[in-house]
Amino acid sequence: MPRLGAAAARDRATWGHVVMAAFFCNALPFAMFSLGQQTIDSGVAGVLNATTPLWSLLIGVVIGSERGLRPVRLAGLLLGFAGVVLIFAPWQTTGQVGWGALAIVAAAASYAVGFAYMGRNLVGKGIPTISLSAAQLIAATGLTALTLPAGGLTPIDIGPKTLVVVLILGVVATGATFHLTYRLIAAEGATNAATVGYLLPVVSVALGPSCSARSSASGSSPGWWSCSSGSA
Repeated sequence: MPRLGAAAARDRATWGHVVMAAFFCNALPFAMFSLGQQTIDSGVAGVLNATTPLWSLLIGVVIGSERGLRPVRLAGLLLGFAGVVLIFAPWQTTGQVGWGALAIVAAAASYAVGFAYMGRNLVGKGIPTISLSAAQLIAATGLTALTLPAGGLTPIDIGPKTLVVVLILGVVATGATFHLTYRLIAAEGATNAATVGYLLPVVSVALGPSCSARSSASGSSPGWWSCSSGSA
């Protein structure tokens, strides 16, 4: 019986960690992206989202998982945040400063917190990464479901193309990605795993204008279909 009680306690603790990871790595950033991209384009959002490795390195230094920060890495960290300042251009009234850009930065920082949390509390505990990623996405579904009343409870009509796009983004861009994220954190650590974020601006800047042009020319569905398929 004591062994069963200890196992149950470990399971509860693991589920608690999974819920926290789901909040910081799924629910919160996804909400911030949906808010932020109402006012800024996908190119700027992709560049700001690529600050996740910077936040991850900074968090690693603070919590002690990154020791001996070399001058080159410190210079890179400062240069990266200087680039963010240039994007915001607070000295210009026409800069990107606004709630939308701040929401994207908050999402990027939230990812970094989630990666560090996953690396410290979930990875390397003897639980298969596929089980961790599946449990996290189930928890994230429950957390995001709580926000449904905020968008109104009016039924929406989801067409076939939209449903296919959602499935592609959900299965490929979220499900498979988070499984690979867990494997990367287990193999390389949270900070190194976060560096995949540097690829985001390449995709967002390259596809952003194409998506906007197609959406304007032929309606939202074809544009979303082509962009979502390419991004995934």
